[in-house]
Amino acid sequence: MDDLEGFSLTPNVKKEQKEVKKKKKSGGFLAMGLSSGVLNGITKRGYKFPTPIQRKTIPYILEGRDVVAMAKTGSGKTAAFLIPLFEKLKERKESGSARALILSPTRELAIQTYKFIKELGKFVNLKTVLILGGDSMDHQFSSLHSNPDVIVATPGRFLHVCVEMNLKLSDVSYVVFDEADRLFEMGFGEQLTEILHRLPHGKQMVMFSATLPRVMVDFAKAGLTDPVLIRLDVESKLPEALELKFLYCRSEERYSVLLALLKHVIPAEAQTVVFAASCGIISMLLTQVGITSTFVYSNLDPSARKINTAKFQNKKVSVLVVTDVAARGIDIPNLDYVINFYFPGKPKLFIHRVGRCARAGRSGTAFTIFSMDDIAHYHDLLTFLQIGEIEFSDAKAIGCVPDTVLESEQDTFLEITQSTDLAKMFKTTVNAYKQYLRSRPAASTASNKKAKSFNRLDLKTLDVFEALESDSSGLKEKKEDLVKKINGYKPIRTIFELNPQKTVAQCEMMRIEREKHKKVIEKYKASKESKQDVQCLGAEMDDLEGFSLTPNVKKEQKEVKKKKKSGGFLAMGLSSGVLNGITKRGYKFPTPIQRKTIPYILEGRDVVAMAKTGSGKTAAFLIPLFEKLKERKESGSARALILSPTRELAIQTYKFIKELGKFVNLKTVLILGGDSMDHQFSSLHSNPDVIVATPGRFLHVCVEMNLKLSDVSYVVFDEADRLFEMGFGEQLTEILHRLPHGKQMVMFSATLPRVMVDFAKAGLTDPVLIRLDVESKLPEALELKFLYCRSEERYSVLLALLKHVIPAEAQTVVFAGTQHHVEFISMLLTQVGITSTFVYSNLDPSARKINTAKFQNKKVSVLVVTDVAARGIDIPNLDYVINFYFPGKPKLFIHRVGRCARAGRSGTAFTIFSMDDIAHYHDLLTFLNREIEFSDAKAIGCVPDTVLESEQDTFLEITQSTDLAKMFKTTVNAYKQYLRSRPAASTASNKKAKSFNRLDLKTLDVFEALESDSSGLKEKKEDLVKKINGYKPIRTIFELNPQKTVAQCEMMRIEREKHKKVIEKYKASKESKQDVQKLEGKRTKQDQPWIPYHSADKHTEDGLAVNSFSREANDAILNVAPDNADGIKIARKLKKWDRVKKKMVPVQDPREGKIRTESGVWIPKTYKTNRYEEWKERTKIEESQRDDEDDVKVEKYPTKQWARHNINIKAKKRKADLDLRDPNQIVKKRIRLENLKNKQMANEKKNAQKRKMGAFRKGGKAKGKGGRKTK
Repeated sequence: MDDLEGFSLTPNVKKEQKEVKKKKKSGGFLAMGLSSGVLNGITKRGYKFPTPIQRKTIPYILEGRDVVAMAKTGSGKTAAFLIPLFEKLKERKESGSARALILSPTRELAIQTYKFIKELGKFVNLKTVLILGGDSMDHQFSSLHSNPDVIVATPGRFLHVCVEMNLKLSDVSYVVFDEADRLFEMGFGEQLTEILHRLPHGKQMVMFSATLPRVMVDFAKAGLTDPVLIRLDVESKLPEALELKFLYCRSEERYSVLLALLKHVIPAEAQTVVFAASCGIISMLLTQVGITSTFVYSNLDPSARKINTAKFQNKKVSVLVVTDVAARGIDIPNLDYVINFYFPGKPKLFIHRVGRCARAGRSGTAFTIFSMDDIAHYHDLLTFLQIGEIEFSDAKAIGCVPDTVLESEQDTFLEITQSTDLAKMFKTTVNAYKQYLRSRPAASTASNKKAKSFNRLDLKTLDVFEALESDSSGLKEKKEDLVKKINGYKPIRTIFELNPQKTVAQCEMMRIEREKHKKVIEKYKASKESKQDVQCLGAEMDDLEGFSLTPNVKKEQKEVKKKKKSGGFLAMGLSSGVLNGITKRGYKFPTPIQRKTIPYILEGRDVVAMAKTGSGKTAAFLIPLFEKLKERKESGSARALILSPTRELAIQTYKFIKELGKFVNLKTVLILGGDSMDHQFSSLHSNPDVIVATPGRFLHVCVEMNLKLSDVSYVVFDEADRLFEMGFGEQLTEILHRLPHGKQMVMFSATLPRVMVDFAKAGLTDPVLIRLDVESKLPEALELKFLYCRSEERYSVLLALLKHVIPAEAQTVVFAGTQHHVEFISMLLTQVGITSTFVYSNLDPSARKINTAKFQNKKVSVLVVTDVAARGIDIPNLDYVINFYFPGKPKLFIHRVGRCARAGRSGTAFTIFSMDDIAHYHDLLTFLNREIEFSDAKAIGCVPDTVLESEQDTFLEITQSTDLAKMFKTTVNAYKQYLRSRPAASTASNKKAKSFNRLDLKTLDVFEALESDSSGLKEKKEDLVKKINGYKPIRTIFELNPQKTVAQCEMMRIEREKHKKVIEKYKASKESKQDVQKLEGKRTKQDQPWIPYHSADKHTEDGLAVNSFSREANDAILNVAPDNADGIKIARKLKKWDRVKKKMVPVQDPREGKIRTESGVWIPKTYKTNRYEEWKERTKIEESQRDDEDDVKVEKYPTKQWARHNINIKAKKRKADLDLRDPNQIVKKRIRLENLKNKQMANEKKNAQKRKMGAFRKGGKAKGKGGRKTK
């Protein structure tokens, strides 16, 4: 029925069969091994995956190779050279000269690069300076004296500054030529060569360009060391969302066509770039008709160019008229239209012009105005783009402007150009156009031939102008028919025969010429008619099924319409912000766990969900969270709480919230052990909406702050099984008591341990258990292989696998039993040259984070772990899993190997087992419902003896060292402890294990290539070993030498006679048992002759039960054993032997009533260190909050300059007021002020005495003079 049109019995199946498979390239930003600061900047910028040019160039640049990269405009070239720059420099260098130099051809591109550095390098502490022509050199001298890390410059001014300052560039190790083709085309070759001579020899050089001119190739050969050329097919590709339209007109009508486009087609608010050979007259013309415009060309003053570009970027004007100086490199976001006023001379130049449009997923349109002078170049362009010939009758792609519109705009243009200024400028542009045609490269010969067949009358009105035509009476068609008749009319007479009476001789001459060429003309007409018949025949054959003479026609007539299936995220009733985040993340359809859990969570039900790792559990609880909270709440406490077992998972969830909740205005904070508590106090005071935390630190913060959680309405326990297995049960119970009663709780897990079931029964209200059959199913693409060895040969088998079977570049996870094995295996692999790292439960959080990042970024190929990393942490692109020790439970085996073969990838899981594991092996097969024969070399086998012996010798040599010898002894004891603590296998499996025979195993198929057995020695050896093992001698040890041991032989003969009947009886009974078993196997099953344990209608009653959470949870319980000695001891202490019940029963936990801090110490729940009170006193947070409440409750950050200045002044003043001093500082300040006051008073006294003395002397002199006069 599915094959019949209109019928389907499986509507939800095969959803993806006809969709184009979009595979994300492996190796994202995380896989490049970038530092956290660089990754934070990339995430802040909104980049999720590297573009093709970034994916190809960044690894080479990080390796230190010189690179020449070519890619089209808008492909992410700037980030491709800035990300390695940040990774190489990383931190600020206070002394020395600059370490990186970026040269750009124009001011605009340099400014754009400088701004991009500030945005992308926000979390990298680097200082950048800008050296541009037209700016103050004094300011540039000052900035270069501040020891910058990065210089962004134009070549001319930078060389000028170098000469003036005699600038030393000895520390420059990274040089970038951005838009290198433009650097050479604009004549900077001499400056670049001189700059190159001033740079040190060990530098790394990178050149990014859109084209590759000859001068650039020669420069790269001379100046770069063994460069790598990376091309991304840049020349012949246009943006997919770009629409091309060509407008024909006469050469003198170009301005009229431009006015018609800008007035009647392009919206007034749209951003348009016009490419022309000269800009001035076009800009003035547009200003005259009321269209806001500005212009940029190469000789324009730098300050004016900067102002004009800013006007257009800030949408102060709608049209920017430019020459090719702005065709590449300058970032003009949200560009809607491009107009080629003159047809470019080269197809590549056309690509780089229109490449400014339809970027970053936006649509756009490029109009190209052409005349008879451009027809040949038009055909050249079509050939270059490989888009086939565009029919001149295709009004969607090529056409002309309606005559009425064109005549109206031509009249407008002629009126405007009557003014003196524009008249002179118009004459200048006419001469400039002639010069442009002379300098433009010639078209190809083939295109020139095609241009001769062009007919203006084949063109129709371009579709964008059809709305402007009003032709109710059919005048347009009549006019076109008349024009065609006039153009198609061919008179019989020539010009020499117009007056036969006067031109008799000429008429006779023409008659003779006609007779001469008559046969040639008839032959030409016949061939033309035959061509037309063939074309008609081709059109008829196209209509017949199975025949076609025109294979390139009607390509899209039989395409299948793609209909999106219903029942996706749209059907869940989510808000637009949440849906935008889901779409931005790239999700199209919900996964099964999302489809089952999200509706229940949106209803407000408590949920316990189980699904395997990588099934989309994180999004399953985040999407309802965003839908419930929706908007930011400025006041009050947090409304959602997410608890994760480890730092890595919490950080991963936090980043996922930022990405998925990009369009939801919610504030999220991260509370982790090992981070600064002061910072966490501050973040919790900012009224977050969501808290992502680990239980230990979160409870510690709650106790310190006496944190109120009354507004929390949504609580998530992520990887809940790990939360309980890692001993957070006490913290979770205490946190649960602090939460309000009306909360909704959601628990996501991969397994369901007993303690988690008990917690869910007590803490959740009528929970729903959702299981996706996680325990007994393996990924379809996962291949299982089992390797047998003796217990002491495990390490040799592991080395054989990693050396000879698994590729060196593959990602492999090795699961070991205890942390001692993890450390030993990691050191062993390091000794043999295999890069590895390790993770276990007691590892320091920072070390665990570093080691996990090493593996995720492919710095190492092997990760050795205990079960702490079996679930939750995302390890993409995992190829192999190795179980070094056989897991105690089949469910644990599933969750170990579930890391591999995810997202449609294939993978292999190797499991090493010995005689101790045979019973557990049978348990696993029973659980998986599989039958594996021991003779099946594709699934089970052993390592060839030659390989095993070689690796065993290597292992023994390595373990001779003191460190490894001690560690090896520890691992031997740890293995014994592991076997004791491992759950026992079933009785049936133990019985099956007794029939195991090592000789039944063959060499595993992956090792067959290593065996060389041309003479069949291997088979002979196996036969001999089988005979030796099967040989049973008749004589005993007492009868080996009958002559010397006569008494012993006689004794054995008597014993044989005595036991002969017993032996025969035993053999007979054994044969009879086998016969009975065969007979019972053939019988049909009869009614049970005993009373069953369950009632007959038990299953019916269970199916009708309202809430079956307890029953379902009991079926799904799985406990994981600890991986260290402390955990095992604690587990033992929590149980004791009950003599009455005759089994181990749990006892009260001595840690009850205590919590575990981030340092691992158990303290009482009510214990406080007063760290929060000290932080409040130190920061005066309550006073600042009171001041903020008194000022304004809701205050927006000002946008004007002076308002921002006033805010900064207030902040500085508040900071000064909050500046605290200790008593010693206060005393010193008072003493200083007192000394200053005493000094001032002393100076005043001295000055007063001086004034008095001066007055006294003056008075004495006056008296003396007066006395003499009187005498």
